[in-house]
Amino acid sequence: MEEHEGGLSAAEAAAALWRRKYWLAVPAVVGTGVAAVVALLMDPIYQSSATILIESQQIPTTLVASPITSYADERIAKIRQQILSRDNLIELINKNKLYPDERGKKQLADIIEMMRSAIQVDLVSANVGSRNAQGGKATIAFTLGYQYSDAAVTQDVTQQLTGMFIDADVRRRTEQASGTASFLSRRADELRERLDKIETQITEVRSRFNGALPDQVLASSQNSASLRSEIARIDIEAQGVVQSNAMLAGQIQERSSERSQSELAQAEANLAKLSAQYADNHPDVRAAQELVMRLREADYVAVAPVRPVMTQQLQAGRSRLALLDRRRSELEAQVARADRLVGLSPQAAYELNNLTREFENLNDQYQKIRDRQMEAQVAANLEAEEKGERFTLVDAPQMPEQPIKPNRPMIVFLGFLGGLGFGVALTLLIELLLKPIHGRAAIVRLTGHTPLGSVPLTRHGLAANDDRSFKTRILQWLPRRAHS
Repeated sequence: MEEHEGGLSAAEAAAALWRRKYWLAVPAVVGTGVAAVVALLMDPIYQSSATILIESQQIPTTLVASPITSYADERIAKIRQQILSRDNLIELINKNKLYPDERGKKQLADIIEMMRSAIQVDLVSANVGSRNAQGGKATIAFTLGYQYSDAAVTQDVTQQLTGMFIDADVRRRTEQASGTASFLSRRADELRERLDKIETQITEVRSRFNGALPDQVLASSQNSASLRSEIARIDIEAQGVVQSNAMLAGQIQERSSERSQSELAQAEANLAKLSAQYADNHPDVRAAQELVMRLREADYVAVAPVRPVMTQQLQAGRSRLALLDRRRSELEAQVARADRLVGLSPQAAYELNNLTREFENLNDQYQKIRDRQMEAQVAANLEAEEKGERFTLVDAPQMPEQPIKPNRPMIVFLGFLGGLGFGVALTLLIELLLKPIHGRAAIVRLTGHTPLGSVPLTRHGLAANDDRSFKTRILQWLPRRAHS
């Protein structure tokens, strides 16, 4: 006969659990007891927390721009990293004598990580419009909590952490505001020095190209033309004086010997001509002057005295020619200078325009930096007077009255469930492995045949035999019954 095997039905499983109810009760009781002992042995963990409000700047930003460009959650994250640094946590641990039991058992790095995980920072957001890119959400407050096994120490450490957060925020904002003002001040000083240097260069260019500057070149050109007109006038006047002297010399010559007077007149005319063309120190002019002097001496000896008036007029004409010659030389020098300045005008304009353009650009930057510096200084003053955005403690840390963990009732309940589950699993496992026969359903499941009848158990009958003997007899009896 082939044995038909299968799983337990729900009714069989329930019956098996009922038959072995003590197998369920004992693990449940043991699990509950163990869980209760564990719950009692676990150290209570208390939590103290503080709520810190992020207050906005008291003065409108339209009047004074805030120097803080980062969002509150970003600042909180940076401050959290600063506060939870290794050095700060070591200082807190030593100051408050935290984790005394763990110090002899664990490494310092593990203890620091324990404390870091015991500190919680939870942000509180609200819809404040389109203040940032997160759908109009902005952080308006945050809660700072600390968990430890001693309630009083928990409160003290939370208070210290709260003070460290607020102080760090004030310090960061003040340093940022004052640092911005200092940076802008240094930048303004640098630009001011460059502006002073360029102003000195502009003054030097104006001095070096005086008369050739763009606003002076027209006057230099007009001055050159005026000087040339003056030279032409002097040439005309000199020509007239030369002619007058020639006439006087002719009249004087009539009273002198014809030969000497003619030579003197020619020499004087030549001298006047050369004087009109060259300076007094010119070799030709000097030679002509010496010739005139010799001829005059000779004429004075040979010629009879002439009229004093004519002699004075002739001498006056000669003096005038000398004066006109000197004046002409001066004017020619002035014309040369004016022409040189006009020629230097493009170079002067180029250098002056470059310096002026650089000065204007730097001056614009300087004015903008100065405006920003003033704003930054006002913002720094706001931070110093605590008028800017700041952290405000609205809910101070309190002494925790009840521990937040362990949850002892839950631990005991879980111990009960664990023990009960172990008993159920053990009972069902035994039923599946040993396959004891209890009732008609078990016979059908094992043999595939329906029994013809059933004999009830009696106190002194089959009850005295074990299940396996009964099963063996049934299996031996059924085939014989089937063949009869």
